Amino acid sequence: ETLKSSNNYKWIMDKKIYNKSELQSMNILALPILRSKHHIMALYDHQSQVDICLNKQLQQLMKKKIPLHKITIFNKQKIKKQDEVRWTLRAAEFRKYCSNNNKLTSIPILMSYENIITGIQYFVIIKTEPQRCDIGISVKYDNKDNSIFITGFHIDKHAILEQHYLAMPHEHNKTCKCLDSFNDTIITHLTIGDVNQNEMDKHNLQEKLEKLEISNEIMLRSVTNMCSVPMTVSYSAGTSSPSSTLPSTFSVPSS
Repeated sequence: ETLKSSNNYKWIMDKKIYNKSELQSMNILALPILRSKHHIMALYDHQSQVDICLNKQLQQLMKKKIPLHKITIFNKQKIKKQDEVRWTLRAAEFRKYCSNNNKLTSIPILMSYENIITGIQYFVIIKTEPQRCDIGISVKYDNKDNSIFITGFHIDKHAILEQHYLAMPHEHNKTCKCLDSFNDTIITHLTIGDVNQNEMDKHNLQEKLEKLEISNEIMLRSVTNMCSVPMTVSYSAGTSSPSSTLPSTFSVPSS
């Protein structure tokens, strides 16, 4: 499985092709099975549930004002710095694009090779504008509470197509047209939200801390002043107990 020359990758290429029994004889028992009958049936079953969740919950997720700038964006790969074409999209504008897309239909994609069950996610296309590229949203589906969780935004059509092929059976891939409607343009990189959002968050947090420090200092000074104010104690005639309401001087009647 893992060799020193493999750079810690679990699987490496070899000159010889091994069958299942030969691999088991080498104590390699965890064999990846991507396209079993059970796997395909579960994919299609979950896909229909995901589509229902997407059409019900995606708009709700967008209305919750989730921090879009913290979600991973999968840009186009192997692009030189001088060839980058970046699209900076305001969060409010992206939410508007999402609200304009109805009757969403997802496709399965494989996002991790470690575990075929947890590695499967679902991808949906968000149409934007003709001169702009479409944006894909990948989600994880939790069948326990029938909910979805956004895992990333995508603009690399070629990469998504490969990940879709890995999740689907060979018969599907031969005639697959699932991404034909994805509008791909010269845009290579995407930014959603203010490019300086992190700095803005840092600045806002510093302002809150400064206000809190000022408030604490005012309270401390107030308490200190209260403790340092001198008290005038007065005694009334015929008593040895102090009274703060009587004058500080008194006269004793002559006998």
